[in-house]
Amino acid sequence: MPRADVPGPVAASLGRETCPSDASDPVCVPSAIVKDPTYQFPPCTSDVKVAGVAPGPGVCVPDCIVDANPLGAFLGAGTCTTAGDKCAPCTDPAGNSTGACATP
Repeated sequence: MPRADVPGPVAASLGRETCPSDASDPVCVPSAIVKDPTYQFPPCTSDVKVAGVAPGPGVCVPDCIVDANPLGAFLGAGTCTTAGDKCAPCTDPAGNSTGACATP
């Protein structure tokens, strides 16, 4: 979808999509979110590929979103079962929220 159609500040963090599109500056947005803005990514256990960082709770997010962040290269699929998903951890190594997981 066009980046201009994505509401709020999240638009700036989305990776540019490489698929053919008539839209200018197309970005990757999961169709589940477009269909239902209250959609929550499925839970998983991460397998962060950084020494000293233990696996932990996360959510399965399409790699086209995760890889838009340079740190996305350090994330693996974890326990996600959908091809192309990566397990984005709920918290960073310091215990701060990453924003990937829903807040209670």
